[in-house]
Amino acid sequence: MADGFDSEEILYNIIEDCGVMVYKGPAPTNKSGEHIVVRSIVTSNLPDVNVVPVAVNIYKPKTGNGMIDRTWFKAIRATIYSLVEAAASPSGYYCVIDRIFSQFIEDGKDGFDCFSIRYELTLNQ
Repeated sequence: MADGFDSEEILYNIIEDCGVMVYKGPAPTNKSGEHIVVRSIVTSNLPDVNVVPVAVNIYKPKTGNGMIDRTWFKAIRATIYSLVEAAASPSGYYCVIDRIFSQFIEDGKDGFDCFSIRYELTLNQ
């Protein structure tokens, strides 16, 4: 049965070549540049029933003037959307990826602006 680790791995493999450093699991400590974190959202300790929520959080250091770099966020968001939409099911899985929501997160990580995309992966092996 598929779990959060499988889901993280699938989304990571899809977006790893998006032009920004991508990490799986918890965000790295002391990271100073632009980066993306792919992390499954564990809602309980029960086994997942082939539907796993995963967050893709996009981080960019805050600018000195307090403005959000909207052009950069729009470009990387569009890249991720297109990569996920064009992705085929990984070998050994039947996989459907649905975008549940996306939003800008205020104060998501100290010193960073954050845009979050939530996906739901339906997996069958």
